Amino acid sequence: MSNHAKEAMLDNIQQNLIELMADFLDSESVKFDEAIACISDPEAKDESELHIRMANAAFNEYKKTMINQQNINSNENSRTIYKKTGNCRSNTV
Repeated sequence: MSNHAKEAMLDNIQQNLIELMADFLDSESVKFDEAIACISDPEAKDESELHIRMANAAFNEYKKTMINQQNINSNENSRTIYKKTGNCRSNTV
């Protein structure tokens, strides 16, 4: 898969996380828990970017984990390929 295609897929995942986080923060259970705890977003709902910040934090962890795992898998594959063929190649992002 090309790097451009991977980046497009990662962008799609990030956008999905933003939408899911917005839905999560708007859920009745979160609103109920916030009311009981007497906490609220200091920004007005239409101006708040809390869902974006939360989604970006989650996405950064996701990307760090997945890219790191891909690099580990790629390095393992490279060692295997090198042992079998003497050629070293990698499929990293």
